Amino acid sequence: MSQKFADYVVYKVTSGDALVKSGWITIYEHPADQTTFYACNDSYLIDTTWIYKMSWENTTDTEQTYTLDYVTGPKEAEAADTTESVTKTTSLTVPANSTLTFYQKKYRFRDSMFFVLDTSGQEYNVGSPDGSDVLKDEREVEIMSEDYLIVGATLSRSTAGTMDVPSVVRADVEDGREKQDPKDLPEMVKDVLVKMGLKLDAEPANIPAQ
Repeated sequence: MSQKFADYVVYKVTSGDALVKSGWITIYEHPADQTTFYACNDSYLIDTTWIYKMSWENTTDTEQTYTLDYVTGPKEAEAADTTESVTKTTSLTVPANSTLTFYQKKYRFRDSMFFVLDTSGQEYNVGSPDGSDVLKDEREVEIMSEDYLIVGATLSRSTAGTMDVPSVVRADVEDGREKQDPKDLPEMVKDVLVKMGLKLDAEPANIPAQ
């Protein structure tokens, strides 16, 4: 989708990271033992960046038409060529004796999730290994969007622009449930968390050398 105007390469949210999406994700479900494992995921928009893709210089006295393929989806999927990435094609006309530059918009999010185990209708937060908090997974996600910009002059990198982004309400909060020790989780659930790169064992205490 073409955008008409931008001044800066980077745009940050005016009020800080904005919660733009919040909801439940079912990770594991086993009806036989009435067990369901969920994650409550909050996605915060950090900023957007116009990524330079291509410039066309037309030195002739007639307009020229060009085409460009660009990839949308998670930024890591672009390199991996996975089904999460989609290739789009656009065309543009460069007027005589002029230059046009193509930028694609990248969104940067901070995803934060905590985990809930539902056993026979009783919900428990998955606790952190040391029991002091709930277990959380936090990571940054970059999405190459369909949004693009075609301009005659390069965008400014000297400072960042700002944008107003409305926030949504969290789908759930961590309070109000008992915590379950990660060691007591069903093996299938533990396997999922380990594959996500989460540690389920407490760090050993530092014992001073004698």
